[in-house]
Amino acid sequence: MKKIFILALLLFAVKVSAAPSFSYKGGRTSVTLSSEFVSALETLEIGLGRIKPTRIKSGVARFPANFSEVDLEDASAEIFHTGGLTLSSDTTVVELSNFIIDTDEGVLTGLVKVDNSIVDRIPLFNVTLSPDVTTPLPESARLAVPATLTLTETAATTLNATFAVEAFAADLSVGSSTSTLIRGRD
Repeated sequence: MKKIFILALLLFAVKVSAAPSFSYKGGRTSVTLSSEFVSALETLEIGLGRIKPTRIKSGVARFPANFSEVDLEDASAEIFHTGGLTLSSDTTVVELSNFIIDTDEGVLTGLVKVDNSIVDRIPLFNVTLSPDVTTPLPESARLAVPATLTLTETAATTLNATFAVEAFAADLSVGSSTSTLIRGRD
């Protein structure tokens, strides 16, 4: 019995080391929408709109980031957003909202609603960090994380089925993004 207790203590005594991570309590992600994505929507006669508090102006969509956790050692991050986008035709409205960027998984997920009914949270966009991102990231009150976004296979399949088209394809360029995160006071 004594040996089992000592073994259990040794197992729990293993020190787990992790790189420093920081919480950011504000900021935004700005996405410069690609002409390829905008043209595809126009060709399909699908309107692009916003879900408040998102702003869209001059081809740039801005989504408030209300909380983020970033590992400075390897740029792993989860960035939570409010707002979203709408895609609408004459007969169908798709809402994409509450985005979460996970740089470790390389994906942006979002809650999807079709005609006011929740479908699911799905992977919408592949996220590829810019080659300019070098690690470790600087420890600063303001942090910028640039990336590119492309449509995931799941999102392409969902949009094609929802709008009864075949035009959406995996890896369609959605645009380039920059998440600008602001550290809150502890």
